[in-house]
Amino acid sequence: MYGAILSARVLLEEEALGEIRKRHRGADERVLKALALSGKATVAAAVGVGEFGRPVCRRCGERSRIVYQLCPHCGRQCFLCLACAGMGEARSCKALYTFAPHAPAPQQQSPLTTKPPLEPVLLVQLTAAQEEAARELTQLFKTGCREVLVWAVCGAGKTEVAFDVIAAALNAGLRILYTVPRRDVVRELAPRIRAAFGQEKLTELPLPGSELLPGTPILLSTTHQVLRFANAFDLIILDEADAFPYYGSEMLYRGLQRARGRNAMLIYMTATPDVALRKQVSSGKIRAVCIPARHHGYPLAVPVVHRVKAPEWSGMPGDLPDSVREFLGESLKRNAVVLVFVPTVRDVELVGHALAEFGTRYGVAADYLHSAREERAQIVARFRERTVQLLASTTLLERGITVPFTDVAVLYADHRIFDARTLVQMAGRAGRHGSDPVGRVAFFSSTFSSEMQQALSMIVSMNEEAGKRGYLQQL
Repeated sequence: MYGAILSARVLLEEEALGEIRKRHRGADERVLKALALSGKATVAAAVGVGEFGRPVCRRCGERSRIVYQLCPHCGRQCFLCLACAGMGEARSCKALYTFAPHAPAPQQQSPLTTKPPLEPVLLVQLTAAQEEAARELTQLFKTGCREVLVWAVCGAGKTEVAFDVIAAALNAGLRILYTVPRRDVVRELAPRIRAAFGQEKLTELPLPGSELLPGTPILLSTTHQVLRFANAFDLIILDEADAFPYYGSEMLYRGLQRARGRNAMLIYMTATPDVALRKQVSSGKIRAVCIPARHHGYPLAVPVVHRVKAPEWSGMPGDLPDSVREFLGESLKRNAVVLVFVPTVRDVELVGHALAEFGTRYGVAADYLHSAREERAQIVARFRERTVQLLASTTLLERGITVPFTDVAVLYADHRIFDARTLVQMAGRAGRHGSDPVGRVAFFSSTFSSEMQQALSMIVSMNEEAGKRGYLQQL
């Protein structure tokens, strides 16, 4: 009765009861106990005892960030997991239920009522590079490949490349997870996936009032929400695999692995794979599908490196080096907006004031952005509308923003905060739109770091690969 509602979920007792009560208001904990006794669920303390007697969170697998404190729920001292507390407190006094995957009853169809295979409805025409990648990815899925890296340049349109393999999984009656680290990307992707496969095929988490509907074969969620599933999916697509907060999180990695079905295929999608992923590709452990060209067919903008001596940076507002002023002026003359990336919050405020002073000469507005500014959504909106033409930002805007006629300047490009992947992502903000497919990118630094060299090498090698495959238009 409740199998489809709770299928493959990992939920605290109050969460599980909440799901059931959405449909059966009078249900209580006896329902959960009956499911456990019938073998449809297992139950244990949310925080239990692991190896060597150390506490372990059974929801997220954390072993270090667990505290022993007086509990307001049980009135005694008990363990609390701090790592996943934002999803509801997992404590040693709370029950955690893991529900078995629900196998839907097979549908009987006569030859006269057999439905044709589902095909995605695409709102855009795939490029030759996208079509080749989509075919290769679907073929790997059909041959039982377990892990694949889709390495696509910034702005290649990798999301739509995954639609064919999603359709293949849907036609096979399989369960699909499309997961991303950031909540804003969930909101962006949901209408595109619904347009491709239909309203009834998709559930997205988290959203106010959203719930996992029984029989919905596609789940679109943040990587944190995946912690609430086990042995749940036959195809998992991890988009932006190198993005915060997933990247570097052992907790979210464990959650993703636990959510995989026994023979599930896991697809990593990113423009900037880390060294570990690239090594697994080189060793043959993971297959790779490459999309080396953007949708408009023009090469990536190769950053121009400007060596700026450190003494020129006094840290005082208005003290922009001549080479930076020249770059900004040329961009404004061609009516472009400019994203100016800097490594720290202190730097971004100083540079923001300097840009404002510089902008008065051209009659344009400037602003600055970092995660602590409450009005950051409004600032980004003004930049998109071009009422702000010069915007200084930390790495907050290294991905997830596309504005036509955007040029990019990276100040202190040799700073330790800027690794090669970050530099590639920042450079990738330029030239994304077909109306201005090239853009201008400049790195300003006192030295030429190894990370800068790697970033340039990645960009140039992708352009060369796109040229070899015949994907590039003539400039």
